[in-house]
Amino acid sequence: MRLFVALDVVNDEVKRRVKDVQHELLESGANIKPVDPSILHMTLKFIGEVPERNLKEIVDSLEGVKEHEFSLHLYGVGAFPSVRRINVVWVGCSEGGEYAIDLQKRVEAVLSKWGKPERGFVPHLTILRVKGGSRDAFERLSAAVYRHKDDDFGTVQYREFQLKKSVLLPSGPVYETVRAYSLV
Repeated sequence: MRLFVALDVVNDEVKRRVKDVQHELLESGANIKPVDPSILHMTLKFIGEVPERNLKEIVDSLEGVKEHEFSLHLYGVGAFPSVRRINVVWVGCSEGGEYAIDLQKRVEAVLSKWGKPERGFVPHLTILRVKGGSRDAFERLSAAVYRHKDDDFGTVQYREFQLKKSVLLPSGPVYETVRAYSLV
């Protein structure tokens, strides 16, 4: 099974605002695939393919992660690796990011033998992936991302994080929460 650890976006207003931005970015003409707002999340650790026999060890390891509840103020649109060469468009955060970083470090520590280590974690929500397009389309996409660099998406209160299973389908990924872990 394909596993990852995440913070789900549970604020419907944030999802609506993301969808509005995605709609505008789609108009660029670039070949892009938006993330369905209903499954928006912040990935803390991508574990990858794991034999089912190892699931209990991963579930139990995550029980050791203790962190306080926190809020993230989601703010600004940007791109990886840069706005000039876009592979991924993301929403960042202006406040609370240090709490997500602390949680990510704790998750990484207990799951160090699983998946690749995350280096330089930057709290963000991936909102679309770029598959290709003409030079003009990329320029329009770049300009649209830049126009949204100061957008305010709102605040999300995090009371839990999730171990999730991902099934990749031609229509897009389907996520199932394997286990939710309360933040104290």
